[in-house]
Amino acid sequence: MSVNYNLLDNPVYNSLLSNHSSFAIGHNMALKYKHEVLPFMGGVPGHKDLLTTMNPFFQNGEEAFAQENTFEEVAGWKITAHVPCLQMVCSDKPEIIPDNKTTLHVLAADEAKDLYDLVNTVQPGFFREKTYLLGDYYGIKEAGKLVAVAGERMKPGNFTELSAICTLPGYTGKGYARLLINRLCCKIFEEGNIPFLHVAASNERAIRVYELLHFRKRRDLTFLKWKFS
Repeated sequence: MSVNYNLLDNPVYNSLLSNHSSFAIGHNMALKYKHEVLPFMGGVPGHKDLLTTMNPFFQNGEEAFAQENTFEEVAGWKITAHVPCLQMVCSDKPEIIPDNKTTLHVLAADEAKDLYDLVNTVQPGFFREKTYLLGDYYGIKEAGKLVAVAGERMKPGNFTELSAICTLPGYTGKGYARLLINRLCCKIFEEGNIPFLHVAASNERAIRVYELLHFRKRRDLTFLKWKFS
């Protein structure tokens, strides 16, 4: 399989240009995900006033994350947060981790509210009501309660991003994240794609888990949170 790793240099924009074009709003040089789907936007770096062209596609007070050095600050926009990250790629297909005690399942549409509530309890600000439409989300339940999830987000070319990897407080330490990531990676490779993810540079515990699951750092990058007003 021929793989163009350069697509990961601008993952948001390249995802919206390709597999997620149906969720895209904007124009050729800059695109965003629909408001109810995902708070991310991307564009072709180096074009002055590019951010201004996004004005018609934003509501007053709306925020969205964009890769650093994509947009220049202009009137009506301000940066409200910096999020330094590592971009990590899993290049080798893993073996399925056997576990006869834990049941994983692909979440159905009628579980979207439970998924939304769980993710925003653990990782608020990155997940919206219809983010679940971007790919498959796997979950683990205890006594009928959804307690751990992981799923697919951006899809630039032959890459699929793992995201929303989280476990409710009180249910951690059981290896749920490891099982969910492993199962998703196997699925993604079976589809002919390569898993990747973004993790906060400060989250050393998660980085160690990802490294144990054969993810390797590709590069550092920072996402900026932009607010339109």
